[in-house]
Amino acid sequence: MGNTDGFSVTALVLGIVSISISWIPIIGLLTSIVTLIFGIIGLKHINSDASKEGKGFAITGIVLGSLGILIGLMELLGIGLGLARNYVHRVPIR
Repeated sequence: MGNTDGFSVTALVLGIVSISISWIPIIGLLTSIVTLIFGIIGLKHINSDASKEGKGFAITGIVLGSLGILIGLMELLGIGLGLARNYVHRVPIR
């Protein structure tokens, strides 16, 4: 555990945080994107250097980041559809 890649650990921690705050539309989405980037970088570091550990951390960060992005996009779609619905019902038909 002494040679664990820092990006992988960061991806895991940010992944847990991003899922925890995924109910906040923009902040959760941005955190998830950063999580995904860190997870990919960590995985590349581990694959290029055999002495590095933490592949599971990186993969978990990638999965959690992807899930957070999916949740964030669904929230934005829901907000957009809700706003569009309110706008359509308020516009008078001529």
